[in-house]
Amino acid sequence: MTLTNLACVQYLSALLAFCVTVAANLRSAPFHAEGNYWLGHPKLRHGFMPWADPPGYEFFRNVRDYGAKGDGKTDDTVAINLAIYSTSRTNSTDSRCGWNTQCGSSSTLGALVYFPLGEYLVSAPIIQYYYTQFVGDALSPPTIKAASNFKSPALNALIDVNPYVPGESGPPPNYPGVQWYINQNIFFRQIRNLKLDLTEVPDSVNPMYGIHWQVSQATSLQNIEIIMKKGSKSHNGMFTENGSGGFISDVIMRFGNVGWVIGNQQFLGRALQFFDNMEAIKLIWDWGTVWKNIKVFGSFKAINAETYAPNGNQGIGCLSVIDSTFKNSHYGITVEPDTEIPNLVFENVASSDSPVLLQHLGRERIIVAAEEGSLTDGIVNDTTGTVFENAIQEVQLNNTTSPNLRDKSGKIFERSRPQYDSVSIDLIVNVVDEGVKNDAASGDQSRKINDILENHIGKVIFFPAGVYILEDTVFVPIGSRLVGEGWTQLMASGSKFSDEENPRTMLKIANPGDRGIVEWSDFLFTVRGNTASAVLVEWNIHESFQGSAGIWDCHFRVGGAKGSDLILEECPKSQTSIEDTCKAASLLLHITPSSSGYFENIWAWTADHDIDAKIDPKKDINTQDQMTNVFSARGILVESQGPTWMYATAAEHNALYNYNFHKAKNIYVALLQTETPYYQPGIPASAVFTPGRFPGDPDFSECKGRFHCESAWALRIAESSDIVIHGAGMYTFFDSYFECSAGNSKSHGICVERVFGIENSTRIKVFNVYTVGSKETISVK
Repeated sequence: MTLTNLACVQYLSALLAFCVTVAANLRSAPFHAEGNYWLGHPKLRHGFMPWADPPGYEFFRNVRDYGAKGDGKTDDTVAINLAIYSTSRTNSTDSRCGWNTQCGSSSTLGALVYFPLGEYLVSAPIIQYYYTQFVGDALSPPTIKAASNFKSPALNALIDVNPYVPGESGPPPNYPGVQWYINQNIFFRQIRNLKLDLTEVPDSVNPMYGIHWQVSQATSLQNIEIIMKKGSKSHNGMFTENGSGGFISDVIMRFGNVGWVIGNQQFLGRALQFFDNMEAIKLIWDWGTVWKNIKVFGSFKAINAETYAPNGNQGIGCLSVIDSTFKNSHYGITVEPDTEIPNLVFENVASSDSPVLLQHLGRERIIVAAEEGSLTDGIVNDTTGTVFENAIQEVQLNNTTSPNLRDKSGKIFERSRPQYDSVSIDLIVNVVDEGVKNDAASGDQSRKINDILENHIGKVIFFPAGVYILEDTVFVPIGSRLVGEGWTQLMASGSKFSDEENPRTMLKIANPGDRGIVEWSDFLFTVRGNTASAVLVEWNIHESFQGSAGIWDCHFRVGGAKGSDLILEECPKSQTSIEDTCKAASLLLHITPSSSGYFENIWAWTADHDIDAKIDPKKDINTQDQMTNVFSARGILVESQGPTWMYATAAEHNALYNYNFHKAKNIYVALLQTETPYYQPGIPASAVFTPGRFPGDPDFSECKGRFHCESAWALRIAESSDIVIHGAGMYTFFDSYFECSAGNSKSHGICVERVFGIENSTRIKVFNVYTVGSKETISVK
């Protein structure tokens, strides 16, 4: 059975007609909302998608308005999927970006699907389409419960973000066939405030997953609880078989077989709790993962890192375990004996009532016993290639960070995204209600926004979904709390951002020297080219207490989307051509010398491809036919003296550098990821933008006559001190748009000389570095 002719996401064809019938009955249904969480309150005016097609497209969808009962008895599968896939309550004929529309990705068809308090019974997978957020009542998270007759002809998952299509053969390699979306490009997904209950699903449904979470950048899970049947050998919390993520936090997984089965290029899991699973975490492959503040209680194995793939095949690369606890677990971490991988780093890992912290699979020998109850040493693999058993190195990792980066308990500080769940709807300031336009067509909104921010300091300022055109600087004063929905777009546009010689800031966060509170979540910082002088965010505020100044789940997207004037038609890929109209930014994020901050789940992306260009999932295994030449000079410049925390950040395709730590101090980084611009080095880094306009710009003078030298620095640390990095993935996938592989006659798999440089710096501690396409891993001078 295939999904080719289904307009509904249900796998059973009989449900399609039922969906249409339900939609017809709902066309005149009133708005329905329950609970006290402000986001679901009927008084709140929500946003819309200005460039959506067809007309009448609805961004905010309350599942009750689509017929879901939430009574724990009625099968709500059809109603919930109808709320997700249809373009509005009155139009179930047209569909959002999914398999049935042969849509690989979209920047115009976003949606927030809201679940009020209740128990929603489902008998087939709930499919999350591209560019979708699932949000439950934060005060009383609703439950989605799998029925005892739960059935799927493909992967069994209560929530599925990238379904497999049975009966369809896709491009190799397949697992086990074609999927709706290319796994490395599953951007813009979010699920928060939900409980998932698998306890009624019989073990004959094997395997069964709570969430099929195959994702890439700009994705997150938060405040999720997955409950499985105790002792079940078929129930698993999550399945992530590949992708290029990623970040999740505050997830609880109870009982069942495995909490999270994960394979991904890179991932950060923070504040996860596992109770009585057979295995809490099972790694099937990775390049690098970071596990921060993980708590495992009563599992036989806390982390199974046994997968070994010899002969150059993909296995487990690196993992860092930080500030974590294993209690009543027989094994902390298990690994394959006598192998060169994985690289392991432990810092502040406590073990209580657990006899073994680290052991080779199938051997009597215990590598690290848990007799003393805590491990403060690092265990890393010898880079010479000596087998693992004889290559253990012990490095003191007790409190590698500066004291002001740690909380009162001695752990590295962390703070989850604020949801303002205790704030009344009457205290939410809606900028659209105050006269601001989010239609992308009404011109400059900067003056109106500045007035609102100045007059409502201390309140939660809500920006409904949409596109807000900014033709001049918006100043965000201390005391501001800004929250968007569905990644609200703030878009720089106009002549003030076009003079490359004179950089101009779109969003200025406080003044240098200011101390206090600024909280920012759920935004997308974008441009409408030509905006060669744009500095998208200038971060000046210094915290007044730990975590008082921060950005959560906000992303930078430069080009590659409708309305940007920087898409495939305007800026096609080229190995030699530099179009001035495709110069789109001077700097994406500037963390200035007097500032400090908490930055979590941030993707600073200069587009390598057009999100709205057609992708055929049956044929396309990548986006090479959709590639663009869009130019941004710099990614993230960090000059902060700290304390500054950066959890799960990424910067990609910026010309001079992706990350530049210049005269910075007291910085903690947990998982960073970069990609070199695909047009380099055919178009050299300094040919697009002249270096020297910002502190610490590299000049590439040493690259004369060396073709593969003048490409963007992935990570540059200069004149800095006291920086700790756990997990850094830096990738060069292309050499002037030719794939960087051993079979490439130009590069033979080496597409850049260096990616990571350290200059004139002290007390720089970096654990688990993994690169692709680079001759040198770390260059020090």
